[in-house]
Amino acid sequence: MPAAARADDLAENLKLVYQNHVLGVRHPIHYGNQQFDSDGHPVNAGAAQEWEVYGGILIDKVLLKNDQLHFQGTRVAPGDRVENGKPVAIFLGKKVNFDIHLAHPLVSMDEAQKILGSVFYLDERDAEHRKPELRRTRDSTQNQKVYDSVNISGVPPRPVYMPEPEFSEPARKAKFQGVVVLTVVIDTRGEVSNMKIDRGLGLGLDEKAFDGLKKWRFTPATQNGEPVNTRTRIEIDFHLY
Repeated sequence: MPAAARADDLAENLKLVYQNHVLGVRHPIHYGNQQFDSDGHPVNAGAAQEWEVYGGILIDKVLLKNDQLHFQGTRVAPGDRVENGKPVAIFLGKKVNFDIHLAHPLVSMDEAQKILGSVFYLDERDAEHRKPELRRTRDSTQNQKVYDSVNISGVPPRPVYMPEPEFSEPARKAKFQGVVVLTVVIDTRGEVSNMKIDRGLGLGLDEKAFDGLKKWRFTPATQNGEPVNTRTRIEIDFHLY
């Protein structure tokens, strides 16, 4: 088979497998173009922010060239609406581009997936990595034990400062309301170190929930009299009164 025909077949297979599918991203997500080398490692990622964005991208464009593999998509959150037996994606923000620079033209699907596996979570069992997530860059809970707040034998975390998140203008204009459900990690200082959306709303309310939770403070949970990191479920109720 001629090389051009093989390349066309590979490009079509990549579209068939990944286009219109949600992939979790292994690296912090930045708007605009994100560049990766031929091994799938970030290139010129820039300075780390106080909070880094992770989560899933709904891929709407797959383009294969001799020297580049291009994926484009939009961050999405899981919602509670279902159409035709499938959950309806909630879109967050603008489109994001992923450009993987190739050392040589790809010759097989296995080779493509090996590179893509360094940029994205490709396994369907990695569904947790497709949820929108904010991680504090200097995460004090990293590589430390995190208890589920409902299972600890000591005292669970208690909020002591919880300013009400702002309503987004698009949601206000649409008179749209509801509840954003998140899983949050609270460190031994009583600060939020990580938050992930389990059920979103859209219209900017998910981002407002993130912004609000950054400011919340807690009395940390204790186990055997010592403060511990805990994971807990929080619901942010957005209602117009």
